[in-house]
Amino acid sequence: MILPTDEKYLQTKFIKRGLKQIEPRYERFQIWLSKQYAKPLNIYCQKITVNNTKKAQIEIILEYEKDFDKFNWSTIIDNKIKTNITVKNDILKSFFDMVNEPVFASFYNKNFNMYEDTFINFFTFENVAKIETIGNITKDDKDKLLKEINNPDIWLISTMFHGTTFFVYTDEQKSKYQADSTTKNDWTRRYIEIIKRYDEFYSFNGEYKLDIDSKENFDNNWGGNWYHYYK
Repeated sequence: MILPTDEKYLQTKFIKRGLKQIEPRYERFQIWLSKQYAKPLNIYCQKITVNNTKKAQIEIILEYEKDFDKFNWSTIIDNKIKTNITVKNDILKSFFDMVNEPVFASFYNKNFNMYEDTFINFFTFENVAKIETIGNITKDDKDKLLKEINNPDIWLISTMFHGTTFFVYTDEQKSKYQADSTTKNDWTRRYIEIIKRYDEFYSFNGEYKLDIDSKENFDNNWGGNWYHYYK
C-alpha cells in the first residue's frame, strides 16, 4: 500500500501536475500498456526478498481506481482471489522486452525466470490522493463544522484513510440518523465543502459518503480502542 508520505506518491504528484514525465526507459512500455489495458502514471522497480530469495517487483501506479478494472487482474475461485496468469505474463513479457531496467541487472542470467521471479503490484493515484485529502482535514475544521451543525447528539468526527465517521452517543441515535436522509445529506454537504479545500486533484469529484456510528458501539464492542475499531 502506498501512503501520501511515500516518495513514490510524492514524485508521481509532479507527473500528475504536468511538471515531470515518466522515466524515459518506461515510455515504450507505458504506451503499450495504455493501448492494451490502461495508462500508468508512473512505474517503480525494486528488489525484494521473499523467503531469503531475491525477487523482482514492478509497481504500476494507475491514475484512477476504475483503471484497475480494465486489467481483469484477478478472479475469485473457491472463495480465494486468483491472479489472472495470462494477463500477468503478458505484462511481464512486454516489460522485459521493452525495458532495460538497471535495478534488475543482476537478475539477467540463466537462473532468472521473469514469470516466476517477478511480482507486479498495482496502486491507484486517486486512492492515495483521497487518503491525503481526508488526512489534511484538521481538528479545527472538524470542530468548526460541529459548531455550525450545533447538534448535541454528535460525539465527534473520526477519520481513517479516506473514510469519515460521524459518531453519535447511542445506538438509538445511530439508527435514527442512518434513517434520516435529510440530516445525513446536510452533514455530507457541509463536509464536502471542507473536502473541496484540500482535494487538489479533485479525486472525490464533489461526492462523498459519510458513515454514522455510535459511542455506545465503540465502547461496548471495541473497548473504546481506536486501533481495534479500525483494524
